[in-house]
Amino acid sequence: MGLHLIEGVNDNGEKYYYYNNPEAEDFEALPFYNTYAELMPVVEKIESLGAEHKVVISQNVVRIKTHVDDVCLVGDNKLDALYQSIKIFVDNYCEV
Repeated sequence: MGLHLIEGVNDNGEKYYYYNNPEAEDFEALPFYNTYAELMPVVEKIESLGAEHKVVISQNVVRIKTHVDDVCLVGDNKLDALYQSIKIFVDNYCEV
């Protein structure tokens, strides 16, 4: 179970990341997000990984709880904290 992070390079030579979900056998991109509307599906995906996965957002603090450990980040603002904590979660939870 889990996500597997895969690194790619686009036509401009810029790195991007996507993950595959072995249970669903699909591949999904991890682009840079600029709005909450773009980030909330990622939050929902993290929370769908099991009852032990929770995302808690309060002011400019975001905490992602897992069965292994927690990611807790204070950002300049709520969007920044959410984006940065998701990046840390993906780096720690996903396999490259």
